Amino acid sequence: MSLDDDDSSENSQGETFVDDSETCLQEIPPKIKRIVRYNSVDNQAIQINAPLETDIWKDVNLLVVERNEADNQGIQLNYPITREMMMVMFEQQNKVIAATRQTTGGSRHDHVVVKASVR
Repeated sequence: MSLDDDDSSENSQGETFVDDSETCLQEIPPKIKRIVRYNSVDNQAIQINAPLETDIWKDVNLLVVERNEADNQGIQLNYPITREMMMVMFEQQNKVIAATRQTTGGSRHDHVVVKASVR
């Protein structure tokens, strides 16, 4: 049906509408998205927000990684990584921590709570 057939139509611009609902039977694959946002890590901590070894995100249609923070020698992983590369990062972090301790005399920020009973 052409809109030109109706002279009184306000939209008579020669457009043709075709109903192709019978000819288009393909399924549209679902969109897969992953959002990694607003995470923070501090004080030499480690946070992993991604798969290790097997990249289960390889078929993701949309990946958003934003507003994530790592401070004070912390490590944050927001994208798939191999265990080997992760271990390299940990080794590097340990070297930086050791060097910081030597230059500043500082200690790790780990907190151990021990309750002692009073007799």
